[in-house]
Amino acid sequence: MKRRNRILCMILTAVMAFGLCSVSAGETAGEPQTSQPAFFTPEVNRMIDENYQLVLENGWAELRIPKSVHGIGFEVFSANALDAAEKLIDAGYEAYCVGGTIRDLVMGSPSADFDITTTASNEEIAALFGDVAFHSIPSGAEFAFVHYPDAVIRALRFKARYGFRFSDRVEKELRKNCAKYLKFITPLIMTPQLARMFNLGFAQKSLEVLYDYGVFTTVFPALADVEDTEALKAYEQEVAEELDRLYAEGEKILNKTFLSRILLPAVEEAEKTMTPEEAVLYTLGRQAVVFRFAGGILRETIEMMLNLTEEPDAA
Repeated sequence: MKRRNRILCMILTAVMAFGLCSVSAGETAGEPQTSQPAFFTPEVNRMIDENYQLVLENGWAELRIPKSVHGIGFEVFSANALDAAEKLIDAGYEAYCVGGTIRDLVMGSPSADFDITTTASNEEIAALFGDVAFHSIPSGAEFAFVHYPDAVIRALRFKARYGFRFSDRVEKELRKNCAKYLKFITPLIMTPQLARMFNLGFAQKSLEVLYDYGVFTTVFPALADVEDTEALKAYEQEVAEELDRLYAEGEKILNKTFLSRILLPAVEEAEKTMTPEEAVLYTLGRQAVVFRFAGGILRETIEMMLNLTEEPDAA
């Protein structure tokens, strides 16, 4: 089941057609419900397995699962989402529910956030709904990343975890402007994304991806002060290997653990001109993690970093 969940996340590219224009009397629009049908039926699993080779060959695959198979009814969608989709379809455009909504429904969780993609242009959407009645993000890598820079770190995380290959257009844009987009992401968003990259068993792959796109010190700005970049990279590779080993052994890796170890070279660099306590606070300030952690966790992180700096062979 874990393998199939993983494959589905890779190949289910928001192409589950729900036929939103044909609400029947037995399927009226309503508020999201908490009960969901079991998604992974033998037939769905068979369809997923049949697409697996395409995923290996291309990095993605289109999987269409008809409603007669997936069994998810209209009652799980909000009335506003259905109304918007029906209005687009009645006007002659295509409309699909996409993104986290589909993920939540597939995994059997209720969703309160509904995103719809459509073939209608911004101007055509405005004509249907009015300028203030919708939030629209134009399609295309450049537009999507400018309006939603969080997608960049998520894309890098998925590439590291699942081996995604980006389309030529996305790849070109990320190679050119990845660091620029990442700088727009707030610490409140960045810290948990980094935690998912380094705490869940694919830290080495995540490190490789971040270095490959030249953004390691963009997402860990505190480490930009470290002068010996080759020694830094070698150290971080050892840290990533250790984190993956701990995860494989079943140990839960906390945020304070991965941050303390990854940011240690920055603390040691700062200690050249500061006391250990000042160096730790300066490093955490550069990383802006104080905006993410509650006081207790922050204190524990500081204590752990101070303990690491006291170890003779910490670096």
